[in-house]
Amino acid sequence: PALYPYQTVLNGEQGFQTEMTYLFPRGSILGGKYGTNLAVNFAYAGSLYKEPIPKTDTLNYVQNGYNTEWFKQGQINYYQDFNIEVKKKINKDLKVIATYYNMIYNFATLQDGVKDETLLTDPEARDNLFINAGVIEIQYKLSNRHFLRSEIQGLFVTQDKGADVADNRGDLAMVLVEYSISPHWSFGLQDIYNFGNPDPDRRLHYPLGSVTYVQGTTRVQLTYGRQQQGIFCVGGVCRVVPPSNGVALSVTTNF
Repeated sequence: PALYPYQTVLNGEQGFQTEMTYLFPRGSILGGKYGTNLAVNFAYAGSLYKEPIPKTDTLNYVQNGYNTEWFKQGQINYYQDFNIEVKKKINKDLKVIATYYNMIYNFATLQDGVKDETLLTDPEARDNLFINAGVIEIQYKLSNRHFLRSEIQGLFVTQDKGADVADNRGDLAMVLVEYSISPHWSFGLQDIYNFGNPDPDRRLHYPLGSVTYVQGTTRVQLTYGRQQQGIFCVGGVCRVVPPSNGVALSVTTNF
């Protein structure tokens, strides 16, 4: 899901977010021995409501803009994210987190920079992507200092009828295994398979191995493998990366 992040639209936007969390208590049917956490989140970002003012040129005075109304929903949806997360502790060593995402991503605005005026006059240019994704994360405590974490992800993408999004990567699947020795070392191995790419030549595997060492506020990471373009997260740290194939060394520190 991090491949489709939202970024602020500089020509004006409005939005809201709401979240509800609930703890099923211990001993209940859904809570079990340790309780169960449920979180439901909804976020929306869209254009300002706009009534375009026709261009005029009277005595060299040019009027060009729009009228709007406070808090009235705009005509263009930039981004929408609905997700449900369930956290369940199975026993003292095993914890499972399951998340479902349903997103609408306006590729024309957020990636191609198409202005509202164009989309208002030509709705077919909106190029919305509709995304469904599921993530299952399993955390297992081997001992006081040794931890094992695994993730399985699936992402499925459709788009507006007739739209042509050149950078639509299609459906993806990911498997990740991380082994950590607290408080310094972490070893990771993952593979992302772009099995649903519209271009058959780009239905690639992206295997990647990593070794991470943390000392205080300094973090050193060595990776080897094939990396796709986008937002990449390891050990809870996320950053934007270019496509690459080979060895990479990163050092992050705070002082």
